Amino acid sequence: MYQLVSKIETVAVELPLVVNRLVQLRALHEECVAINSQWKTLDAELGEVSSLLTINREQLEKVRKYLNCIAPPLLTYTQLEKSMAANAEIMQKNLQTLQSRFDSISAALQKQGM
Repeated sequence: MYQLVSKIETVAVELPLVVNRLVQLRALHEECVAINSQWKTLDAELGEVSSLLTINREQLEKVRKYLNCIAPPLLTYTQLEKSMAANAEIMQKNLQTLQSRFDSISAALQKQGM
C-alpha cells in the first residue's frame, strides 16, 4: 500500500502542470481547427473561381466567334482581344490575391506547428 501511495504522490506533483499544459493545448487546437476550416473554405472557393474562369473564358471565345460571324464591323477582333486580355489580367490578380491568402494561412499554421 505504501508503494502505491508513493507512486501516486509523485504523479500528483506533476498533475497540475499536465492539466495546465492540456488547457493551453486545447486553446491552440481550437484555433487550429478554425484555421483549418478557413483553409478548406478558401481552397474550395479557389476551385470554384478557377472553374468559373475557365467557363467564362470558353463563353467569351464563343461570343467572339459569334460576333465575328454576324457583325465583324461592330466589334473588331482586336477590340475583343483587348477586352479579354484585360479581363484575364483582372482574373489573374484575383487568383494572386487568393494565393496570397492561402500563403498567409499556411505560414500561420506552420508558425503554430501544424
